Amino acid sequence: MARRRRSGNQRYHDRVAGRYESIYDDAYWQWHDALTWEHLKRFIPRDLTSAVADLGCGSGKWGRRLLKSGYRVTFVDLSAKMVDEARRQVEEMGLGAKAEFIQADL
Repeated sequence: MARRRRSGNQRYHDRVAGRYESIYDDAYWQWHDALTWEHLKRFIPRDLTSAVADLGCGSGKWGRRLLKSGYRVTFVDLSAKMVDEARRQVEEMGLGAKAEFIQADL
């Protein structure tokens, strides 16, 4: 089977994975994240045994928040380096046993 070429999106996110969160770390993005979380949390199941996935996880910001809340989380992203960054940050938190990481094109 021929090897697939990486898309421009995948190449970009592979390149910025290590600094991705710092790109979006200012007052606007903090406000944006707070507003987004207020909207999202009503859709999150109350049962901590529910399957939860962070699709297009990037560096895993939302999935890490769910892990801290007690969920098991599957992190999925097109960029292998973003998945690696999410894994690194989750392992730093000591929550790697509650997480699964998948590199895939959705």
